[in-house]
Amino acid sequence: TIEFRDLYYAYVKSDPIYGNIYILDILLVYKKFKGKKMTIKVRRHVFAREPILKTHVRVRELESVPTPVPIVVPGGDAAPGYDVDERHAMTILFTISGDNKLSALQRFLHDYEREVLLNMQPVKLLVVLFRDSTHGAEIENLLKSKVANLEKDYPGFHFQIVELSGKFSRGIGLSSGLQHCRDSDLVFILDVDIKFNLKSLENVRHFVTEGKSVYFPIVFSEFQDSGGYWRDFGYGIMAGYRKDIISAGGYNTNIKGWGIEDVDLYEKLLKSNISVFRSVDPNLVHKYHKVTCSSTLAREQAMMCETSRANTFLSIQSLYNLVLNSSIITP
Repeated sequence: TIEFRDLYYAYVKSDPIYGNIYILDILLVYKKFKGKKMTIKVRRHVFAREPILKTHVRVRELESVPTPVPIVVPGGDAAPGYDVDERHAMTILFTISGDNKLSALQRFLHDYEREVLLNMQPVKLLVVLFRDSTHGAEIENLLKSKVANLEKDYPGFHFQIVELSGKFSRGIGLSSGLQHCRDSDLVFILDVDIKFNLKSLENVRHFVTEGKSVYFPIVFSEFQDSGGYWRDFGYGIMAGYRKDIISAGGYNTNIKGWGIEDVDLYEKLLKSNISVFRSVDPNLVHKYHKVTCSSTLAREQAMMCETSRANTFLSIQSLYNLVLNSSIITP
């Protein structure tokens, strides 16, 4: 007999064209009573779609998730069991420039050691470093020394630093990083200010399918004082297979300064035959840092930068209290 045992989690996406899309993680139990009694626990990922017209449900296994190995547990329900984890390898890619990111880099590499290396995750770290003759020596020295220590402490893991010269451009940096990846590589593009954990890596593996889907998580962004908000206007964090990103058009390397390169890629993927999965992810947190908008930015980029700076500064309640207790309002 086969029994439904548990629902680990479920994601629901409402699409105005295709209807509701469900991704379920369920536990099934197969019991054999004849001959040698045994219990087999099987964990399955199920994909279900509910179209808007002529409602029906289509169930299939996600092709991006490897078929779990059933666990044979002799002795019945009381016997202990465990899940066998077969994980897709991936590359974590980010760009960095400037000595003002020293503390952020240290925090990121600490998280990487705790979440990736200590958990024996099949992950490669690829960092694109912009070198500037006027500044950036400290960040370069810190990155190289930290990576050298990690290579020594964790032999067998792959680390790579790509060095570029000139003014920082995220689009150019990420395009350069993708050139050092294979078409079949699953790439998780992060930011040095992002705090991540093991669950965020699992979400990438669940939501990205080669040739079919990419993932743009909505991250939680911290305010200056406390609390935060869901960064639903941000598209800088994404995951996909290198071939799918490049075939959609990749990053625009002509964009200079802050922003827009992520929105440009997002729009390209929306127009392609690749499905874009977007959902809030509490496992990805954008740590607060001061935002400076250059006066040389193009009008659209400047507006986006100012909006991001204003949204991240303080919550509405904190701003209200600040104004209420200031000299702006006089009796």
